[in-house]
Amino acid sequence: MRKRRVYKPKPVRIPMTGLRDMIALHMHASLAALTYGADTRSFDSLANIINMIGLTIRYDERCAHEYRLVQGGAMAMNDIGKLIDAGLKPQDHHLAPVRVAVNAIDNVLGWIDVAKLYTAEKLAVAAVRQMREQGINPLTSTP
Repeated sequence: MRKRRVYKPKPVRIPMTGLRDMIALHMHASLAALTYGADTRSFDSLANIINMIGLTIRYDERCAHEYRLVQGGAMAMNDIGKLIDAGLKPQDHHLAPVRVAVNAIDNVLGWIDVAKLYTAEKLAVAAVRQMREQGINPLTSTP
């Protein structure tokens, strides 16, 4: 007589690589659009991704170097935002720190915690919404 196995429910597996791939695709597409023309939508998209990843890896000791590179890209995005508001196209020397930040994000995107990434995305959206409610332009304000 065979012994009956006890039923153990398995946790639901949600494929999260799609989320990371989607972030990487939006990030590179936004950088390309920003390179070839001053577009506020591409600027907003890239700024949101940089802020979201920065919030995700901020206190992670494994990627302290990448965090500094992402912060340098965020500072450059502040200057680029001012150029876009003035109707100017950012030059290569403006975009160089942003490219470095994008490469750093590519390095950490494969192994960062997806739950932290999701929480950081919600925090970044809430921060931008709060700035707009207070009458602050999130494109030109400094952190």
